[in-house]
Amino acid sequence: ELNYDETGRVLGGVAVGAHAGDVLAPVALAIQVGATMADLAAVYAAHPTLSELAFAAARQT
Repeated sequence: ELNYDETGRVLGGVAVGAHAGDVLAPVALAIQVGATMADLAAVYAAHPTLSELAFAAARQT
């Protein structure tokens, strides 16, 4: 789950599981640099990695 404000700025995310940190690493970076959901959705991760799940979630909004 990704959380964002009315402007699309990424505010946080939730992941549960053994590799939740891998999934949320790009979300943490997006928060730190003030990225929007559109910014996050435009990024494509190396495949296969768990972090690509965060980018895929951003593209679904």
